[in-house]
Amino acid sequence: MMKRVLLLGVAPVVLALPGCIGLSSDQDVASAVAEDLPALPDTWVVDGAPVGEVRIGWIEAVGDPVLTELVLEAQANNPDIRAAAANLDAARALVQQARAPLLPAINANFNADRTDTQFPFPIDQTIYSATLQGSWEVDLWGRVRSGRNAAYASAQAVEADLRFAQYSLAAGVASAYFAGVEAAEQVSVANRTVEALAEIDRIVQVRYREGFASRQDTATTSSDLESARDSLAQAENAARNAKRALEVLCGRYPAQNVAIAESQPTAPPPPPAGLPAELLERRPDVIAAERRVASAFANLDRRKLRSSRRSC
Repeated sequence: MMKRVLLLGVAPVVLALPGCIGLSSDQDVASAVAEDLPALPDTWVVDGAPVGEVRIGWIEAVGDPVLTELVLEAQANNPDIRAAAANLDAARALVQQARAPLLPAINANFNADRTDTQFPFPIDQTIYSATLQGSWEVDLWGRVRSGRNAAYASAQAVEADLRFAQYSLAAGVASAYFAGVEAAEQVSVANRTVEALAEIDRIVQVRYREGFASRQDTATTSSDLESARDSLAQAENAARNAKRALEVLCGRYPAQNVAIAESQPTAPPPPPAGLPAELLERRPDVIAAERRVASAFANLDRRKLRSSRRSC
């Protein structure tokens, strides 16, 4: 009879709990993020654009193994990437810490006591004892779950920050690489131009000495030759700067031993157009911002649950 009375006393409390619990869902976060966005079309039409989803891996799509190796080396040696990776490890550890209160805690102890004495009478015995203790906090209010959700969303934001740093570094390496290849090709063209104008200037000088050319002709060819040499110097300087930029990004500076291709790689086919909004949703910095909003929602839930627990 006593058990029935206790159950009847607990039932109103259990029925009242749902009114005090209200954790935010991903749909709530998505609605809060998208409430100020304009209406988007179902499809996006672009003349000549292929249809399909944009895939990750555009560095490999270029088909230049030298560029791929430089990007991997830069990501491995960049201190900002290593710091972001360490932040991600710390965020994942915080997720495990936030999840720990949801799991049962078990403590086990084992003792062995040995007694060996001759006074007042001989005693020789060993006593073994073992204890097992378990505890588990039932998260009726959802406070622990909201803390776990906040930590998990923060870890996702940090992971997106790491991906954004990797993408930004890959873009910087690719830009410097293509600039270096372009500058090397310009150096080659400028060298051939200087050689051709030097030969023309020699011929005009000979013609001038023989009386078949004027002083103006020699001045014109000399001016063209010096302009070509100046262009060659500028192209060589651009090539050096591009290689220096690659050395800095790859952590080799100032080794001056970066090798690049002699010509530009073949451009891959254009990626599918898709919706511009989908492109924004793929950006890691936008994903990180959205995950931080979700973490803020979870932290707000935790504060609300603390106050509602007191009131309920």
